[in-house]
Amino acid sequence: MAGNVTKSADQNGTVVGPEFDWTKQQQGYLNSAFFYGYLGMSLPSGWLSGRFGAHRCISIGMFINSVLCLLTPLVARWNFDALIVLRVLQGLSQAFTYPGFSALMGKWAPKKDLGLIAAIATSGSSFGVILVFTAGSALVTHGFGHRSYLHYSGDNWPSIFYVFGAGSLLATILWFTLCYESPAVHPYITMEERVMIETDIAASDSKHLTEFTFLDVFPLTAFLPASIRRRTAVPWRSILLSIPMWGITLIIGAGDFGQFTLMTCVPTYYHEVYKFDVLDSGLYTALPPMSGFCIGVLSGIVVTFPCWYRNISTIATRRIFTCLSHMGMAGFLLAAAYSKSKSLAVAMVTASSACGSFITNGAVLNMIDLSPRFAGVLVAWTNSFGAVGGIVGPYIADVLTPNKTAAEWREVFFITSGLLFAAAVVYVIAASVKRQPWSEGEIFPGGSDGAGKKSPGAAVVKERGVKTDTKTD
Repeated sequence: MAGNVTKSADQNGTVVGPEFDWTKQQQGYLNSAFFYGYLGMSLPSGWLSGRFGAHRCISIGMFINSVLCLLTPLVARWNFDALIVLRVLQGLSQAFTYPGFSALMGKWAPKKDLGLIAAIATSGSSFGVILVFTAGSALVTHGFGHRSYLHYSGDNWPSIFYVFGAGSLLATILWFTLCYESPAVHPYITMEERVMIETDIAASDSKHLTEFTFLDVFPLTAFLPASIRRRTAVPWRSILLSIPMWGITLIIGAGDFGQFTLMTCVPTYYHEVYKFDVLDSGLYTALPPMSGFCIGVLSGIVVTFPCWYRNISTIATRRIFTCLSHMGMAGFLLAAAYSKSKSLAVAMVTASSACGSFITNGAVLNMIDLSPRFAGVLVAWTNSFGAVGGIVGPYIADVLTPNKTAAEWREVFFITSGLLFAAAVVYVIAASVKRQPWSEGEIFPGGSDGAGKKSPGAAVVKERGVKTDTKTD
């Protein structure tokens, strides 16, 4: 839309090129705007998913996101500031996806199959990126537009938003029609399968487990007096003092920083350092998510092997896959920083991104280990830190690469690798898979919430006979 292309001459000899004369700083604003919205809605999305249902919230959020995608060309040609606002709104609408996903996993996935189901489900994001970079580069080069005979056409880029906006809208309709909130409301599930799932996860009805107020979602409520907190369904005080939870928060934040930096900055890196054109850049940038898709599914299959889950403990599994993710990303990024050829640089960046897919069976599932009830809120909390990485990453890359040289990009990779490695070390030390004492709600002296009422979480557990021991395999 605005750069990374060579101007061409049309049939009349007129020089044509990018439609928008945006500076690199303005492009950085556009890259970061999405994450401002994503950050702003991360915590509220956890409450909304619990209050109104994750299935419904994801459906509404993705419908809004699809419509905004279709409107992007119109808004871009109208006003740059309006485009910034649109990108913020897209971030707001997409913030429901991962917290809602974790909440649904807590209702649908038996423990034995959790790793495989999560790996297959999260691989969809990698598959989407593959489609965007491969088909998108072809659309911008050969898409529908009256100047499509040019190597690059300023009229072709809207086709990307039209095609993927329509595809997202179709996927949203399928999701809303075919997916359900829990086994209890699925119209076609067999009773045998429903009993098996609900018995395994001990949550036949999660309605009362997610009844809490909007203010309960925000960490600041942890510092209010117990007499004011009429009911604390989200135990923020305990969460903020939980060492395992901070280990997960740091590792997720560092991982998102690395992945968002790769996703938003690698196409620019390929063009500035190795002079890739639009089509080549898109194809090569699709390789990392393609490898991540394969690795993610493979790791999910591995943890379902009897020789794995019978002989390797859950805590060891979480540590192994998290270290493979972050230390692998860090090592291959350092190798990419010193690559002397295009092919080697592409191979190292691809391997780095592939390693990031191991995190699903590591720290991501670790939040469900700590508290299945609050998994959606915990994911929203860690997503907030990940969104900060999406905001800061493009800025760091822009500031450190004013001359667009390989040495400058090396500094970007150094910072990213160092953060990934440090976070992995902290996680290994802090990690735990024991069900936390606060996993069913805040614990108050005397078994009440400070207002003479018993904790609702404890009541639900007692009513359903849910086991709360901390033993783990």
